[in-house]
Amino acid sequence: MAHILIVDDDSDIKELMEFFLQKKGHEVTTACDGNNALEILETIKPDLIVMDMLMPGMDGIRTIEELNKNQAIRDIPVIMVSGARDEMDLMKGLLERPIKYIEKPFSHDKLLTIIEQMLNENEGA
Repeated sequence: MAHILIVDDDSDIKELMEFFLQKKGHEVTTACDGNNALEILETIKPDLIVMDMLMPGMDGIRTIEELNKNQAIRDIPVIMVSGARDEMDLMKGLLERPIKYIEKPFSHDKLLTIIEQMLNENEGA
């Protein structure tokens, strides 16, 4: 199965995603914000990142900008999670990487479906 990095400042959402992904057999690493995620990415290269868009400190948009600067991790696909529909619309087409969007609140089945889709797309690339 895949190694997935979850980046979210909401510990309840993060723990719930971690639980369902581990239940499906995925290895999961978590980060509380963009800065923490970048620190983790210095030592691991996950197959996929699931990241909240709106976080204190370094938000999802700024984190992706930093990911794009690093050749070693710029190809990791990202699923951006947000409760802000307007923010998601603004993001479309702005970032140079495969990104899917999922709006909060979401079901774990929907999240798992999008994760599997992204992982399958990345395998074929």
